[in-house]
Amino acid sequence: MGKFREKYKNHWLISNEREKSVRQLLYKYGYELEPFGFMAESDEYFDPKKHKTGNNFEQGRPDYKIKGTNKLVEVTGTDAQVSPMADLWVRPDKVIYAKNHPEYEVILVHVLDHMYMYRWMHMIECGKYPIETRLTDEKFHIIPCTAAKFLK
Repeated sequence: MGKFREKYKNHWLISNEREKSVRQLLYKYGYELEPFGFMAESDEYFDPKKHKTGNNFEQGRPDYKIKGTNKLVEVTGTDAQVSPMADLWVRPDKVIYAKNHPEYEVILVHVLDHMYMYRWMHMIECGKYPIETRLTDEKFHIIPCTAAKFLK
């Protein structure tokens, strides 16, 4: 995981904006989100091993909790120019977190930044799909877009 965090540390602000857009969108539908995951909505990159809460860090912990519920929201996505019909790529640690915490319902929101398009599904469902290596060395569940629901 450290390798992944290090590789994407320059995308931290992009990810931060993505999280905020999901929070604002869901607020319009009457859901209030509270930061839940490690440094959700943080404006700067932190290495959990060097941060004071690093010892409590659990890989794959979702970004938000929907206030007053047992529902968690994991925000992910891409700033690459991909089609809305493209597969979703989800890191296995995010699925493992959902499996290890059955007391929560974890919802994945996958954002296509360039289109302001939001695709979502239940995280536990992502585990049904194969894991493949992409981007030369990273592993992802590869989920067909038809498995997700669209929200724009």
